[in-house]
Amino acid sequence: MRLVKLIIWIVVLVAGILFALYNKQTLQLNFLMLHSKVLPVWSFLIIAFVIGLMISFLYGLIDIMRLKTKIKGQANEIDELKKEIGYLRNLTITKEDKSEQITADDQ
Repeated sequence: MRLVKLIIWIVVLVAGILFALYNKQTLQLNFLMLHSKVLPVWSFLIIAFVIGLMISFLYGLIDIMRLKTKIKGQANEIDELKKEIGYLRNLTITKEDKSEQITADDQ
């Protein structure tokens, strides 16, 4: 599996280098009052890719933090329930409790 991943990364890298070599056209982006420098097309694609990676990373980080918080809350709840089970197991059953239980079962 590692070999397959390595081959895929090499193919993507070679394709990116070839794209950059064959597309030397320059471009200037204008948006409202913002104007970019004149740069090759491939540089804008790399910038857009990096911005997309950063946004995806932030969304993933937010999800991870949310899930960790949820796991901590559930772990605390499990601990409380284990304590309650331990407490209930250690309760002694008296004769009165047994007789009340029998009469309750009969009804």
